[in-house]
Amino acid sequence: MKVVVTGNIYERGLSILRSFADVVLVESSDPALKLAAVRDADALIVRTDIVTAEFIEAGKQLKVIGRFGVGYDNVDVAAATKRKIPVVITPGVNAASVAEHTMGLLLGMTRRVRRWHEHLVEGRFPMRLVERSDDLEGKTLGIVGLGSIGRKVAARARGFDLRVIAHDPVADPKAAAELGVEL
Repeated sequence: MKVVVTGNIYERGLSILRSFADVVLVESSDPALKLAAVRDADALIVRTDIVTAEFIEAGKQLKVIGRFGVGYDNVDVAAATKRKIPVVITPGVNAASVAEHTMGLLLGMTRRVRRWHEHLVEGRFPMRLVERSDDLEGKTLGIVGLGSIGRKVAARARGFDLRVIAHDPVADPKAAAELGVEL
C-alpha cells in the first residue's frame, strides 16, 4: 500500500504509517511533484494542501483521502464522492495545541509581553514608565463555541481562576456546567 503524505505531520504518525505502508513524503510546494506522487497512491494524507478535482483524478488508485486537521474546505469533496473516495478528517487533533496557544496569547496580551520584550531588547527597563499589567484572575473569558477546542480552552481557563462564559446553541448545558462554563 502506498500512502502519499503532503506537508508536515508528526513523526509519530509517520512511524505508524510506515509500519504497514510505503510512505512517500512530499514536502515540496510544486504541484507537479504532488501530482506525480499521487498517480499510483492508494491513500493521500494532507494538512493544508488544496486537493482539487484534477489532483483526485490523477490518483487512479486512490481509496481514501485523509485530512490531518478538521474541516473539508481544502478538499474537493464532490470530486472525491464522484469517484467513491471517502474523505476523512481527524477531529480534535489540534485542540490541545490551539487551546494552549489561545491561553498563551491571552497571557501575552494581559501581561504585555511584547511591550516588555521590546524594552528589554532595547536595553532599558523604564521603572518610571511601568505599564500596568493585568492579572487574569477574576476576569471573564468569553468563548464562542464549546467544541473540542472551546472545551479545552475552558478547562485551561479554570486554572487561571477566570469566569468563563460561552455561546453555543448546541452545547449540552450539563457538560458546560461540569466545565464551570456559563451559557
